[in-house]
Amino acid sequence: MTRSLLLLTLFSLCALAFGAEPSERDFTTRVRLVITADEAITAQVTSYVSRELRALGKEVQIVEKDPDWEMQVIAMQVLDKNKTVTGVALTAVVLQRSPLWQSLALVKNWTVKLSAEEKGKLEALLSDEQKQFLTVMTTTAYTTYTVASFKLRTAPPEGLQNICSAVVAEFDTKQLEPERKRWRALMEMFDRVQEK
Repeated sequence: MTRSLLLLTLFSLCALAFGAEPSERDFTTRVRLVITADEAITAQVTSYVSRELRALGKEVQIVEKDPDWEMQVIAMQVLDKNKTVTGVALTAVVLQRSPLWQSLALVKNWTVKLSAEEKGKLEALLSDEQKQFLTVMTTTAYTTYTVASFKLRTAPPEGLQNICSAVVAEFDTKQLEPERKRWRALMEMFDRVQEK
């Protein structure tokens, strides 16, 4: 069963890469942003983090459903005993969809784009067990995530924008950059195979 899944995933990646237009071959990822914050700073945190994510360019899409990543940001004002705001604390938990489910989502997205003739050709290659497995796995809503990072940051009250920027910068460097590199290596491999 695992071998079947691996072959299906590899087959779908090859088909996507070989038939893709250059813009479809560019790295893209989907991020769901979940903000929980003190009422006084919710709008600011949402604005700062969203703006920083959008600044990463067209490769990062902020979505509500079916994300590759979920960024959960919890922010609060730090008060002294007189209830004077002395700072802000912000924690960001970044969750990554598990690789198995990412692969299955890729298969699902790819199979949706197939014409009836192409689906017939694919089905001819699969055993009944593989067809059943593909149907179940690409129609399920169940997704698992793993914690990719967790960090707590504090700053003076005027430092809220800076720590929001730092959260996204770290996400870009530590989570997205390795994914970009893997994607580029995969595309280069497909290009070399296609040239032969």
